[in-house]
Parts: sequence; structure tokens; C-alpha cells
Amino acid sequence: MKKLNLYPKVLFLCMCVLTIVSCGKLELLKNEDSNGTDAGANLKEQTIQQFLLADHSSDLTELDLFASAVKRSGLMDMLGKSEDYTMVLLTNPAVKQLLATVGYTSVDQVPPIILKNLLGDLIIKGKLKSTDLSLDETRKIETINGNYIYYSRTSNASDQYVLRINQNSTLGSTAAVVRSQDLEFNNGVAQVTAQFTFYRLLDDKPDEADEGGM
Repeated sequence: MKKLNLYPKVLFLCMCVLTIVSCGKLELLKNEDSNGTDAGANLKEQTIQQFLLADHSSDLTELDLFASAVKRSGLMDMLGKSEDYTMVLLTNPAVKQLLATVGYTSVDQVPPIILKNLLGDLIIKGKLKSTDLSLDETRKIETINGNYIYYSRTSNASDQYVLRINQNSTLGSTAAVVRSQDLEFNNGVAQVTAQFTFYRLLDDKPDEADEGGM
């Protein structure tokens, strides 16, 4: 009978241990991950170039227009090298905003130099993740074009890692909220947004459309 009486106590102890371990894991996820980090696949074996060259026309990423824009800009080869980069990826709605900004209706119409200027300001050297920023921190970082991009981390009731791009009062462009963050590749990190943003000071004018298309 004594052995039978020990069983509920042992069961209770096991449940307590499992609860403590589970809480520890939840706390770790809470502190290091955010709601938007799950890309649905392990991308660490690919370069950013390899990812963008894959067919995204029928998947849920909505990155096919962006991949076309990167190809036309001439930046695709750079994204296949071993040097690390952090890049903001634009979904189809964001690319359509880009096209409207420069006065074209398709990626193929935009002069490559304009795309290179706009997309180059979404790329920095090295790796930068949301977890590298302190809460309420904003970093101004030089882009590969020699301009700047702003990364800001804030929080809300459910997420300690809300990441925004170009949220700064000196800029004339709209800030973008990152919807899928910290996607890790073997040569860098990507931040995905559905809002087009670019480096433009309040007193600057955006690139004008070239009616000749070249």
C-alpha cells in the first residue's frame, strides 16, 4: 500500500518538472524570437541569390516581382557571393508601390539604374537581426549605395521585437513594418515587408521616370 501511495507524489513531481522546463522554453522563445520570424523553411543552406532565383510565382512569399527587380537592377550576382549582407525584401504589393513611386507599371519598364539606386538602399554589409537591437533602439546604417537606412525595434502587447525600416523624422518616405524578420541565409539576413520604403530626405525629390525606358 505504501508503494501505491507514492505514485501520486511521483506523478505530481514529474508534472512540476515538466511545467518548469516548458516555462523555460517559452521564456526563451519570448525573449529571442518574434511572431514574424517563422519562414516555414530552413534557408541557411542557401544564398540570398539562390532563394530569389527560385520560382516564387505560385508560393505564399509574394516575392516574384522583387526577384525580377533585383535581376534587372544588376544586384543579383552580388547576393550570391560569400560576403554577408542584410537586405530588406519587398513583397509584390511593396514592389507595386515602388513602381507607382517612379511612374512605371511594370518592372521591365524601369531603367536598371533606378532599380539599383532604390534597391541598393535596402542592403547593408554584414548581418543585422532584430535581436541585435535593444528595445526602442534605432540604428542608422550606411547602405551599399553610400546612403543610409534606419532599423528600429519597438514592442507591443504581444511582441517584444517589432521591427521597422526607415522610421525617422528626417525622411520623406514612409516607414515600413517588417512582417517576416531575421530570415537567415548562409550569406546574410533578410527582412520582409509589404511596404515600400527608401532613403529620401524631406527636401529631396524621388527619382523621376524616364519616358524612354532606358
